[in-house]
Amino acid sequence: MPSGLETLIMQMVELDARDRPSSMSYVKQELQRFATQSTLKPAYIAPPKSQPLAPSTPPPAKPARAPAAYLKGVPPPITRLATYRGHFKEVYTVGWSPDGKYIASGSGDETVQIWDFARGANVLTYCGHRHKVGKGLVQAIMWSPDGKYIVSGSWDKTLRIWDAYTGHTISTFRSYYELVESVAWSPDGRYIASGNRNGIAHVWNVTSGKKVRNFLGHCVKEANLDVVSLAWSPDGSRIASASWDRTVKIWNALKNTGKNNDYLIYRGHKAEVNSLAWSPDGSRIASGGRDNVVHVWDATKGELLLTYRPHKGYVVGVAWSPDGTRIASAGADQTVRIWDAVSARHICTYSGHTARVNAVAWSPDSKRLASASNDKTVQVWQAP
Repeated sequence: MPSGLETLIMQMVELDARDRPSSMSYVKQELQRFATQSTLKPAYIAPPKSQPLAPSTPPPAKPARAPAAYLKGVPPPITRLATYRGHFKEVYTVGWSPDGKYIASGSGDETVQIWDFARGANVLTYCGHRHKVGKGLVQAIMWSPDGKYIVSGSWDKTLRIWDAYTGHTISTFRSYYELVESVAWSPDGRYIASGNRNGIAHVWNVTSGKKVRNFLGHCVKEANLDVVSLAWSPDGSRIASASWDRTVKIWNALKNTGKNNDYLIYRGHKAEVNSLAWSPDGSRIASGGRDNVVHVWDATKGELLLTYRPHKGYVVGVAWSPDGTRIASAGADQTVRIWDAVSARHICTYSGHTARVNAVAWSPDSKRLASASNDKTVQVWQAP
């Protein structure tokens, strides 16, 4: 580097304004002069020797910030906390206990297993759906609001309520006609809703075991299509049901006035709807389907609010975080994707599974997620 150029650079960065070049035109003129005199070549520059600074008042130093605090578009780190491998067939459903200490999972091996999250150990295996003919696949489970019981729905055409601590069967509700593909416990714990492959949804009284409501809204002339997902509104007054008839319907939970008692019908999906979830405040519903998208829509007006499209395969499951800020979606592309529930901004993607992800569930404190997959595992990971 020409000595004159080095001197010019040192003058430009002087703290004392009186020692800097008089104007930018002077700087430009000097740079042009150096450019015409010689061609600069790459050279090793030794680190400068420390020298005492001239007496002056330096500007206050700015505190350093972590890159994640200001770099946009950088996904947060994802930490896998545990992998449970107790099932020997595909795992279709997963759910956290209300206290966040245990995880339940249902599988094609006809069992429901309960895992201690902290120890990573299986503490109970429920075999009530197991049959010699091999038709006891467990497709849906849910903990009771008080955490004492679990309801499981199976291809053996039954719902079974059983003690979450002992594994003893408390009640068995029989559908008789079709496979049970979805279950949902009411917020007060008094009722259970179930969805069948014949397009009918039932509401059962937990104490008496009697059906108090039959919803026929997904029974159509062409075919009665599966009711594959159900969810109660947070206030317990309504039930939302997702079906392979490409609709989500909201209906009165207990008032039975016939087939046309639809509170609201949402027809935004272009293919079968696989899953749905209410927002914690009950104002919105998220639904995912075989059109590879997740829609968020107003639960009162039925207006589309957001559309989320990053999955490269169809969406199998959706879950809203208990704090209401994020939505998780599980897909056939072997990923779970987390996104902002207000803006639909993508937050991160979890790619730990090696096969289709069938279900995802948030822990009660919104800090962790559990995902169930066709790779026969349940994986738990830190939520962003």
